[in-house]
Amino acid sequence: MTIAIIDDNQHDSDYLAALLERYQQLNSRQLRLLRYPSGELFLAEPFASSCQLVFMDIYMEQIDG
Repeated sequence: MTIAIIDDNQHDSDYLAALLERYQQLNSRQLRLLRYPSGELFLAEPFASSCQLVFMDIYMEQIDG
């Protein structure tokens, strides 16, 4: 499963990634985490449409959740 994390706060992004990595270990799931510091960078990424799950910060400078 491909998961995008879109957050301009590095600490929050790291925390969520750690939780997902822990889930992956405990459940023997293969996860591909893609991380972006802005909605613009995510939308410009060719892999954006292949994400099955997107976690997006709802308060960012430009495009937000």
